[in-house]
Amino acid sequence: MPTAPIPKRISYFLVLCFFRFFFFSFLFLLPWRLVLLVSYFWIRIVCILALGEGEGEKIRWSWAIER
Repeated sequence: MPTAPIPKRISYFLVLCFFRFFFFSFLFLLPWRLVLLVSYFWIRIVCILALGEGEGEKIRWSWAIER
């Protein structure tokens, strides 16, 4: 299955923002539900950027069916 990879510069930036968010969430002690909700949407956005919207939806539904 062909996938369009994210350019390295963008992917490094996204990972940096993700870890920066976790650092500040620990620093200011944000509620865990908020942290998990934001991280879920962050991972979903990265999957959509990396695989395209259709492929990201297939992965999400296949994971839900397996569980």
